[in-house]
Amino acid sequence: MANRFPVEACDAARSGVAGFRRFVGVFLGAILALILIGSMVRSTGAGLGCPDWPRCFGLWVPPVSVSQLPPDYLLQYDGIPFNPIKTWTEYLNRLSGVVVGLLATGVMLWSFRFWRVQRRWTWLSVAAWVLVSLNGAMGAWVVSSRLVPFVISLHMMLAMLLVGVVASLYGMLRSTDRPVLSAASRRYWWFFVVIFLFQMGLGIQLRELMDMANHAGLARIDWLPSAGAMFWVHRSFSWMLLAAAGLFFWKGQGYQKETGSILALVITQMLTGAGLAYSGMLFAMQPLHLVLSALTVVVLMSFQRNRATPPY
Repeated sequence: MANRFPVEACDAARSGVAGFRRFVGVFLGAILALILIGSMVRSTGAGLGCPDWPRCFGLWVPPVSVSQLPPDYLLQYDGIPFNPIKTWTEYLNRLSGVVVGLLATGVMLWSFRFWRVQRRWTWLSVAAWVLVSLNGAMGAWVVSSRLVPFVISLHMMLAMLLVGVVASLYGMLRSTDRPVLSAASRRYWWFFVVIFLFQMGLGIQLRELMDMANHAGLARIDWLPSAGAMFWVHRSFSWMLLAAAGLFFWKGQGYQKETGSILALVITQMLTGAGLAYSGMLFAMQPLHLVLSALTVVVLMSFQRNRATPPY
């Protein structure tokens, strides 16, 4: 079979793929950091720290004291009071989003260098840029909707989809020395993915109920009791997820490091979930619980490989 990759294209790929892989790794790390910061915004109640978008209380640089705002600012911003800590927490989230947007643009532009070598890299890079743009628009919608729970859930789902796309790209750029998952092992991979996505969906619905309880003025310790059966279903189904992770660890031959990481992440998620339940929804646990889910997505997508890999 003739080599489908021209020598010139292979030389260009060999010289640039290592740098591109590192840049995608930085991009992926920035996304995870943004998810962590965004979750801190939610858990600390700083979602409306800046009640307008893209400015913050009408300013490009947020105020540090109420004296920088007009006397009638409460009338202008639906009675949302100024809190410097919440304002700057939300503004840090927005600045992090700008950094992620710039990295997404850089990854997309760089990926066109490999168009003749691996078009999947370019398509995934373009998809990542589109998802970052959509998430930026969703962030504006979250603010303008005054934190409607359903809008926040869409924002979160798009963020997790972005993690999956970029993690897939990074997995394809890694060394291909390791064996590819066997057909049998891939079935266990799919089984875990289905269980994991279902459990994540339950978690997103539970988080919506927590937001509704918060908007209703309930104390944080009363949030979970107000969720009713949803909490018990989410908690009970975690044991199914643990069983699926254990099965994948047992059957994922040649990938014990990755499958072991998934098993460890699931166990840690269960512990943080228990910590949330028995600490009265301690706000410090919420970002950790979400980031662990994002890290699970990263490891899951590390199994991705190119359909045909050029001879680097």
